[in-house]
Amino acid sequence: MSPLSTSLTLRAAKRRIDKFRPSLVSPQQCFSTIAIQGASPDEATQLAEWMEQGRGGTVVLCGAGLSTDSGIPDYRGPNGIYVRNATYKPIMYQSFVSSHTARQRYWARSYYGFNRVERASPNAAHAHLARLFEAGLLLRGVDVTGPHEGGEKAGHVAVPSFVTQNVDGLQQKAGVADSAVLELHGSLRDVHCVSCGHQVGRKEFQTELERLNPNWPPATQTAPNLLDGAQEAIMGAERGAGGAGAGTGSESGSGSIGSGRGFLAGRTPMPANDGKDVFGAVPLTAPVLSPLKAPAMNPDGDADIVVDFSSWKYPACTECGGVMKPGVVFFGENLPRPTRDLSFHSIAHCSRLLVLGTSLAVLSALRLVRAAVEAGKPVAIVNVGPTRADALSGVRKWERGVGGVLGEVVERVSR
Repeated sequence: MSPLSTSLTLRAAKRRIDKFRPSLVSPQQCFSTIAIQGASPDEATQLAEWMEQGRGGTVVLCGAGLSTDSGIPDYRGPNGIYVRNATYKPIMYQSFVSSHTARQRYWARSYYGFNRVERASPNAAHAHLARLFEAGLLLRGVDVTGPHEGGEKAGHVAVPSFVTQNVDGLQQKAGVADSAVLELHGSLRDVHCVSCGHQVGRKEFQTELERLNPNWPPATQTAPNLLDGAQEAIMGAERGAGGAGAGTGSESGSGSIGSGRGFLAGRTPMPANDGKDVFGAVPLTAPVLSPLKAPAMNPDGDADIVVDFSSWKYPACTECGGVMKPGVVFFGENLPRPTRDLSFHSIAHCSRLLVLGTSLAVLSALRLVRAAVEAGKPVAIVNVGPTRADALSGVRKWERGVGGVLGEVVERVSR
């Protein structure tokens, strides 16, 4: 395909996307697709044959269902966060950048969840995909000209074999090169300033969060909970220490990782509690934190804890004093243009699209499926539960868990 025809294909795909309107799909509508359920060998053979027909040209679009067997929950699966908590609301971009309180809550919860994401290992599904990649079934070896991620300069960029909505980096841990994976919604590996773009590693940022909050339990040891006066112990220790290590109590300052100043402190006095902890439960006998069971984790790596976060401190940008944000795309935030363009390049250059472990509830992923269908490219979905692409004409669907069916596919294509 020539650069000109590629450009025309991209523009046509983007125009056609605007014709569609997002709509939720009922379980009944799922069966308007070619739904293949169960676990018979014939069905695995069908998917293996489908992939063989597109050998060397298949792009894989991944969702949270790919990582659930690694201990990272999904949003809408059988045990997803929306099933466990119907009122769950992820943090919105505007809330994060405009609200100090929202950032305190986010960074405290992220602090207690990050290590679990960092320690997570690839599961069988990631390993099977790595084998399919190495076996030559997926798209590879195609370059396009486009802007670099951090600027306007043009350069050659590899068209990805994988477009993943996950922020955990597990496909790369399974042995797939970074250049073959487009992280559509970013990654938890880095933190950057929303003002000047200065970037630091998430591990370094994690160390600084621990240093700034010495009266909170270490992330590797325990976690705050609503039990045993833990929150009152934190606040009491901070009051007794006179706010050591805190900033000025405002949201401004020079900011310096490791300098002990420039952090966003934002402290509020604790209410009177008549000798009980702040939740009115257990009498407070000593300001000691008890070892507690690790909290549940949400899909984006933050721990599901509910405490008073008003004493939590986090560092400002060391370059300009601005707000530091994780390298993930929040709800309500636009995709970076290079990421968006490269995702459309993957559709323009692929021969077919395999969708794994996602309900396609997010438009940035759904529009790629729609573009592939509009371009007349075969699309197959492997997912437990309905997706927003189930009603699209010609989409094939395997109503199965990702790991099992991919394992059977690997066996068949390896013969």
